[in-house]
Amino acid sequence: MSAEVEAAGAIVWRPAGKGTVQPGQCEEPGLREPGRTNPEQPELDIYLIHRPRYDDWSFPKGKRKHGEEIRTTAIREVYEETGLHVALGCPLPDSRYRLSSGRPKVVHFWCGRVLSPDAPAVRARPAFHRAKHAEVDSGEWMPAAEAMRRLTSAANRKELAAFLKLWRKHGGCAETAVLVRHARAKKRSAWKGAEAERPLTRQGAARSVRIGGLLSAYGVAELHTSPWRRCAQTLEPYAAAAVLTPITHGEVTEDAFAANPDLTAEVAVELLARPQVARALCVHRPTLGAILKSLAAHAVPKVRKALPAANPWLKTGECMVLHVKGGRVVAMERVRPLASV
Repeated sequence: MSAEVEAAGAIVWRPAGKGTVQPGQCEEPGLREPGRTNPEQPELDIYLIHRPRYDDWSFPKGKRKHGEEIRTTAIREVYEETGLHVALGCPLPDSRYRLSSGRPKVVHFWCGRVLSPDAPAVRARPAFHRAKHAEVDSGEWMPAAEAMRRLTSAANRKELAAFLKLWRKHGGCAETAVLVRHARAKKRSAWKGAEAERPLTRQGAARSVRIGGLLSAYGVAELHTSPWRRCAQTLEPYAAAAVLTPITHGEVTEDAFAANPDLTAEVAVELLARPQVARALCVHRPTLGAILKSLAAHAVPKVRKALPAANPWLKTGECMVLHVKGGRVVAMERVRPLASV
């Protein structure tokens, strides 16, 4: 059986007639433009690219490189084909089909919110390079209805329909919050120092770098963490690359949780369920059960059922990406970035 070809991209949007969205913000659609009279039509512009080889209009997307996180594939391909940096939002349905060679192919899609060039997440990204003119010779912002007419592929039109349905259902875009369990730390039994100073292992440090790539893909502009060393170290690579100063919360340490678990959960959920900008929170395993139990009260039924219900809840270095609209978690993804390639 032939191995599946994996690719990723995004449906890149902006409020109708607007420019680039500011760092970390998710701006709702603004005033109607002339001709936009259908109240059911979201006031959005969608960015499509033209590929001369196929003479088609499509969404920016492309193949995954060896060892590359699939979300990094998505933001890299969007930049290469459009020159736009985006932050990933809610996931969209995968597109599956067979190539002319007979090999199966899957394309993963997300909503793509445009970031300003000086956004923290953009600072943290490696240098991406534009696609050759022979691959993409033009791109264009257009109203969503025009994009639906212009798209060549029926599969792409189906993707756009799913995006617009999601937009209408939640009344706009969702903000993102990432709950991170710190990466692998030295064993308690092997550490002779203070518990608050127990550090990451070499593997844990390697995974923290990859976690940074994930946070960049989601446009994280604010970092929150337990002040204990292993949590702070998990966010250090991204903090340095994005030029961000993490905000520490003593209420989410293991000791604070043991003394007052309700307060730990309250502080964490306030950060996760009401994000004003895309943010991440790094915590310890013992706190996760209480945090997720409280978070369930802020989730739609589908997400509530998908939340982990048993210890260890998340593996070391695993991230739970929460997409939040109006104080409700409307979508959730679980990701454990690779520790190494």
